[in-house]
Amino acid sequence: MVGVVGLGAMGGAMLRRLREAGQDAIGFDLDPARCDGAATLAGAAAPVVLLSLSHAGAVAAALDGLSPALPVAAVVVDTSTLAPGEA
Repeated sequence: MVGVVGLGAMGGAMLRRLREAGQDAIGFDLDPARCDGAATLAGAAAPVVLLSLSHAGAVAAALDGLSPALPVAAVVVDTSTLAPGEA
């Protein structure tokens, strides 16, 4: 299972590609129209989570929401476009 948080142009494309490749993937976005199965941010917690967010504050908020639900040894990959110091 792979979770993708942030289903804009880049995150939405990543989710589609993962599914096309046969991966079991779930997505979450603050826009309910983009959300496709995870009723809450914690619902997107998976052994592997990809973040594709617009700014450092959004990344921090997502990590705060995901952290309690992430499985032990989960991998979080942040693909957000951030300044090096923010990343």
